[in-house]
Amino acid sequence: MDSSGSLQGSGSLMNGLGSIENIDALAKDLYESTDPVTRQKAENVLLPLSTAAQYLPQCMWILDNAKSPFSRLLASSSICKIVTHEWRNLSLEERMQIRNYSLKHLAERGQGLGPYVVNELCTVVCRLTKMGWFENSEYKNLIEATRPFLTESEEHCGIGLQLLIRLVSEMNQPISSARRTLTQAQHRKVAISFRDHFLLGVQEIGLNTLVSLFPPPAHSTLRQYSLDLILACLSFDFIGTAVDESSEEHGTIHVPATWREVVEDPKTMNLFLDTYYACCNVDQNQSSRTLEIIVQLSSVRRSLFSSDEERLKFLRMQMSGMVQILRTRMGMDANENYHHFCRWLARLKGNYQLQELVNSDLYGEWIGLVSQFTLQSLTADWNWVGNSLHFLLCLWSRLVSSLPYLKGDALSYLDEHVQKIVETYVTSRLQTLHNRAPDDDDDEDETEFAEHLDSIPVIFRFQYETTCNFLCRLLDPPLQQYKTTLDQGLTSLTSGDVQKLERGIAWLVRVIAASVWGRLNASSSEAQELADGELSSRVFQLMIFIVEADASRQPSGNIALRNFRTRVRLDEAIVEFCQSFRKAYIGEQAVATSKVYTRMAECLRIPDYTVVLDVITRKIGYNLRTYGIHDGESVVSKSLTLLQDLSGGHSSSRLLGKLSTVKEMLRSHGEEHFPFMKGPDSRMGRHRTTFYQTLARILFTGLGGGEYDPESGFPIFMVPIEERLNALAAVPSNDAFVRDMTVKNAVIGILRDLRGVCSAASTRKTYSIFFEWIYEKHTSTILKLCEIYSSVGACEVTTPLLKFYAEFVHNRPMRIIFDSSSPDGILLFRETSKILVSYGTRVLAVIQQAESSGTKLDMYSSLYKGAGVSLSVFSRSLGGNYVNFGVFGLYGDPAFSDAVAICFRLALAIPLSELMAYPKVAKSYYGLIEILCTNHPADVVRLDHAVFSHLIMTLQHGIQSLEVWMSTQCAQALDHLSEYRFKLAAKNTEDNRFVGMHVKQSPEMFPRCLEILFQMILSDECQNQWSLSRLLLSLILTNEDAFLSIKKSFIASQANATDQAMAKEAFDKLMKEVQPNLESKNRDRFTQNVTIFRQAMKSVS
Repeated sequence: MDSSGSLQGSGSLMNGLGSIENIDALAKDLYESTDPVTRQKAENVLLPLSTAAQYLPQCMWILDNAKSPFSRLLASSSICKIVTHEWRNLSLEERMQIRNYSLKHLAERGQGLGPYVVNELCTVVCRLTKMGWFENSEYKNLIEATRPFLTESEEHCGIGLQLLIRLVSEMNQPISSARRTLTQAQHRKVAISFRDHFLLGVQEIGLNTLVSLFPPPAHSTLRQYSLDLILACLSFDFIGTAVDESSEEHGTIHVPATWREVVEDPKTMNLFLDTYYACCNVDQNQSSRTLEIIVQLSSVRRSLFSSDEERLKFLRMQMSGMVQILRTRMGMDANENYHHFCRWLARLKGNYQLQELVNSDLYGEWIGLVSQFTLQSLTADWNWVGNSLHFLLCLWSRLVSSLPYLKGDALSYLDEHVQKIVETYVTSRLQTLHNRAPDDDDDEDETEFAEHLDSIPVIFRFQYETTCNFLCRLLDPPLQQYKTTLDQGLTSLTSGDVQKLERGIAWLVRVIAASVWGRLNASSSEAQELADGELSSRVFQLMIFIVEADASRQPSGNIALRNFRTRVRLDEAIVEFCQSFRKAYIGEQAVATSKVYTRMAECLRIPDYTVVLDVITRKIGYNLRTYGIHDGESVVSKSLTLLQDLSGGHSSSRLLGKLSTVKEMLRSHGEEHFPFMKGPDSRMGRHRTTFYQTLARILFTGLGGGEYDPESGFPIFMVPIEERLNALAAVPSNDAFVRDMTVKNAVIGILRDLRGVCSAASTRKTYSIFFEWIYEKHTSTILKLCEIYSSVGACEVTTPLLKFYAEFVHNRPMRIIFDSSSPDGILLFRETSKILVSYGTRVLAVIQQAESSGTKLDMYSSLYKGAGVSLSVFSRSLGGNYVNFGVFGLYGDPAFSDAVAICFRLALAIPLSELMAYPKVAKSYYGLIEILCTNHPADVVRLDHAVFSHLIMTLQHGIQSLEVWMSTQCAQALDHLSEYRFKLAAKNTEDNRFVGMHVKQSPEMFPRCLEILFQMILSDECQNQWSLSRLLLSLILTNEDAFLSIKKSFIASQANATDQAMAKEAFDKLMKEVQPNLESKNRDRFTQNVTIFRQAMKSVS
């Protein structure tokens, strides 16, 4: 591999590149040009450089001779891509040459290369090191190879540190683009080896370099590199937990025991504290990075320390550093410093018990300063504070949660500080909201509040009676003012004031909702339940007033409150409160004698949760009748979720059916009553399914229970849907029908409604009621709609239709059970087959016509999505166990064979690469193949050879998938097919002749499966060995010659006679005591042998 001289290997690519000046110009166009045509032209010429190992000399030549930084970047990034993607095509010698070349180039020219090129070359060196770690011991000498850089000029030292930073990063994270070269298991092997033997040395290089650069601000660049290197070492994935290792939830860094001396040494922590003190007012990037390091260092595992005394010394050093920073707010005006300091506070409590903090002599001053810091943060601009506030609230939540475990006489002082924080949290936010313009968007508030939700309830319920009184004092005046304003009549002059009131009330309601929800996570006393009742009564009073006020306002034509964005937020907050109250005080486990109802009875005459349910459903009903077309989607969504959750319990669902609001919904549930059902937004349309699922569930729960007659209740409920279906059935099938958007939207809506009702039919009785209603009158209408809209490729209609059928044929949980004398199972499948054939034939014709005319289609929405749902429909039908499919062949009914044929036509229309790119479609496809191979192998082997070979090819690809579910499903499908082939071997049947024909036309088909299987079982990353071993036996028994050939090849590929003997012995163990049958006992013995075989083969070098 020679990079000297001129471009080697003349070829079309080299001719297109031309001189170095031309390459410089093209590279500039590639990275800088804003003209798409110019950039595309440059891409076409230059990007092939990174596609094959043969272009490595050209890349090196460009790197050596280019005058433009863009050309150097092109060349270095191309080398990196070749190393990553073409690893297997590079010899051991070539890999080492690339590594040495890159190191030499960095040493000789690194000072003038520019940061991007240096980074790419560092990546090349470090990626080669990682991927060849166990190949050649010379790769492990990289750390020593960087030492000359560290002792040369400042620029060389910087390059050396960058090499080490990149090395740690490469070792820490799997390379997704090189996954086929280095599996996850191999990555962990390399990472563990690096961690155990080299990582501490790299960390010490960073520490020593940082010490040598003290004091700041001199050598700023090197200091930044040193800090980056130390942070990379401390952020290493020490135990293979990936990103969770350093997450705030995990909070523990599992450094090896060899790090103990470094961590316990006071000089280490003091070095970082001193660095922060020196940099915080000089270089905020370095000071914030130092705090990040301290956060990681403070999180080392408890067991690392040699004794409790050493651990408490380490704690005191941290508390001392915090106190020193907090006394003067040192560096806290910089946002990054502030953020990481808040993280440090939260992480400190996450890794130390309250008892340990309280016992420190610094605790009194520390808790006071932290409280003052928190109060200042709460009164600051919340946009500046951002999500740092989450960490402060998390700290106080953890402190409060630990209080019951505090022993001895030591004082926590929490009672002096927590209530101040609670009150400041609420009042500061109210003030911020009050200062906003009326039409400001509050979307960010919801996300921000969600982050605080885990901490707020614990803090608020610490001194809950005091908090309750405080919230009541805040809420009562605006509530009264709001009522007075609305009673007097809303005008354009008062609308701005009302919006401010609504925004503030909404915030307080959400705070109350969080407080009530906190009952689930804490022991609740009677006093706290009374406080919940006090707060809840005010929210329920607000709900009652709003519903009544809006009802009286609508006929008068007054200004509609719901037009205000703040009103949407208020209604959202009320629904959130109802959800929190439901979880705490309503449901199957609700305590009717809870003190919360005692207080609510005193305030509102609400004695139990029956009346509460009535109030809540009235509010839900109002929301659903008010919002929907252009605004309030979140209110509709949350209201429907609440209604669905309320209907989830058997007793609460029965109770709902007795409420007047719900009865009215069951009587009048058409689009004219609920505007959200007509919304153009697809989310609104999907809400229809949830709505009808919930209503039907309530209805089905009440059927036969005295409230509804089971014979007439359901047909009465379905009258609005039936009228619309009858209207559609009567409309002539012409072009006007297809083009009419009103009709199309009506069809989509009805299909979603039907899907919702069907999904609620979860028992044999309720499903039978639904089936009797829809068959045969309405299934013929649905078939007509399928034919019409499939013919024009209207996927926005056919997809909901197919999804309805996927629900209709889904036998969960064994709800589709017909009498032994009933033909309904057969009739159901015949209707399903008609739908599949109607959709499949027509949509494929539309696709073919578009291809012929050159029309470009969105293939996912036009074909792949619908095809995936169709395959799911068929697989659910096959697995439903409610029809004997042999009947169709016996009596010459083509329903089953037609369904099989059209499903395979749809599957063949999806290229394999596209199939694997869409997980939902792939899951439907492989699910169908598995059930066909399991229950209908005879139909599979009778497929045309082109179809059969395609099926086997997709199974070969799927079995190698990194997705365990896919690999397992494909293994089971192939196993059943091979088992059927094994059973046929001794029989002279037509199916056996079909198998012979397939093998004759593609003799490599099954041997290739066997070869793939051996490769997978012998790989380090074999997560589904049991499934693969079952398949391996059936493949060996049906492909004995191929097995012997593979065995011979494996043995011959060993380097020496000893390894060949060991490999032969391993293969002998594989088949030891294995009989030529596929009985369960024989399979189990073979599975055990596979484990022994894997272990034996691993010992072969």
